[in-house]
Amino acid sequence: MNDTSPSTDERTWAAAAHLTLLLNLMNICIGLIGSIVVYVLSRNRGPFARDQAREALNFQLTVMLVMVALLLAVIIVIAQGPLFMIIGGGRSSLLWLTMAFVLATLASAAAGVVAAMQANRGERFRYPFAIRFVR
Repeated sequence: MNDTSPSTDERTWAAAAHLTLLLNLMNICIGLIGSIVVYVLSRNRGPFARDQAREALNFQLTVMLVMVALLLAVIIVIAQGPLFMIIGGGRSSLLWLTMAFVLATLASAAAGVVAAMQANRGERFRYPFAIRFVR
């Protein structure tokens, strides 16, 4: 980070970028669209805002990838057919996958709040499990 602290405008945009993860509580697609919009609008606001918007977008894309994988797993379990569900393997698998989906959504929203608070203080935040799609 450079010697000057980020402006209030940059910190606000950075926090807004991270808070788009809360939109995942409504719909994962809305969260992704929100992250893209904030990234596009904030990339010319300064280096801090650009960096944090990129970080939030990368995490949002990572979360989307995880959610798609979970959704595919649910489809595979359901596609096994009624016999698989009657035997019992399907019901418990479906329950675990649903719980994983809910927990991933809640964890990403919580991480977004923590990141927004840190960005609002002018501190850079790095998500530990984000794939760096956008550089």
